[in-house]
Amino acid sequence: MLEPPSGIMSQFLRYFVVAIFFLTAASAWAAQAHAAESLVIFQWTDDQGKKHFTQNFNSIPVPFRKTVVQGVFTPDPKPSENTKPLCDNTDLQSSYNYSVQDGNIIVKGTVKNGNQKTLYNVRAKVIFLDAQGRYIKAESVFVEPLELSPCAKGTFEIITPLIDNLDSIKVESTAQGEGGP
Repeated sequence: MLEPPSGIMSQFLRYFVVAIFFLTAASAWAAQAHAAESLVIFQWTDDQGKKHFTQNFNSIPVPFRKTVVQGVFTPDPKPSENTKPLCDNTDLQSSYNYSVQDGNIIVKGTVKNGNQKTLYNVRAKVIFLDAQGRYIKAESVFVEPLELSPCAKGTFEIITPLIDNLDSIKVESTAQGEGGP
């Protein structure tokens, strides 16, 4: 068998490599086109105004097919941090912890406005109880800030000398409603 001269072989290999490259690129392009075609999404809106998404046009009820939009859809953005959360319509909610330090009881806590209206002159009342749940004493302070918009939190702190027979602490919160003092 005769071997072609090296120049012809070199040229043949170049054409062969270029042909393989184009065939590979063409098949990749065809696969990508087929994949994109198979990922078509249809959006349609029902009679309640709710948006639905599907990849199967035939699954859309016939009366709603006139509302179909075909394309690529991104989810609605998450609410921004500036979006005011809905409150749970509960009254003032208090949470606290306490410690004993240098012969004093230190009660620190927060009060959350669970209402849909702004509250003013918010106060925290700390009640000190003995082992039988009987009242020993109570102290009251304004919460900072004095005005709590819906869902807002304020803080309080009470420092009082250590109490004999102290067993538990209870916190109650009060406020004036919308309109201010």
